[in-house]
Amino acid sequence: IVKPLEELKIEVSTKKFDFKKKTEGAQSFRWLDVTKISENDFTFIIDRRVGGMIAEQKKMFGLMATISNTKIGEDTEGLIKFLDAQPEVKKGLFGAIGYCMSGPYVMVAAAMYPDRFGAAVSLHGVPFVTDQADSAHLMMDKIRAEAYLGFGATDVLTPQKDIDALAAKLKTTQLKYELEMYHGCGHGFVF
Repeated sequence: IVKPLEELKIEVSTKKFDFKKKTEGAQSFRWLDVTKISENDFTFIIDRRVGGMIAEQKKMFGLMATISNTKIGEDTEGLIKFLDAQPEVKKGLFGAIGYCMSGPYVMVAAAMYPDRFGAAVSLHGVPFVTDQADSAHLMMDKIRAEAYLGFGATDVLTPQKDIDALAAKLKTTQLKYELEMYHGCGHGFVF
């Protein structure tokens, strides 16, 4: 971890080019609400690209909010029927791995189709704990597959209270599982 040699004395503002001193090399750091950023808030091309990516991320999170675990179950049923109809697909149990938003979806699929899944893996899965009736953590007791859940200990998308709620639910099940925290790792640590 990088630590400053001395206290940083940086002016922070919410306005562009808000320099307190009009001197050569003056710097001003601007604080922006990440939910309101657009690429037009930036001057340099690379910064505009990052601003655009943040705007796309906002769009992605909006789309994520429209997906329910019930819909995931319906889609999984269609996928299973499709795979069952393929002569090249070996008959038997499936294994599935989900990253990020698909981590909970893998567990939901294994819970909704327990006779079809033999293994389910979630890596930095979010959101596992929601206030919805079909929250993934509430379905863990329906899974018969072996499960592995790996989280970054510093993942800001997975608050400790969510890990605690998931771990508490897992302890009430007969599920064979491992929940592992990767210390020093944030979101997306496997990539």
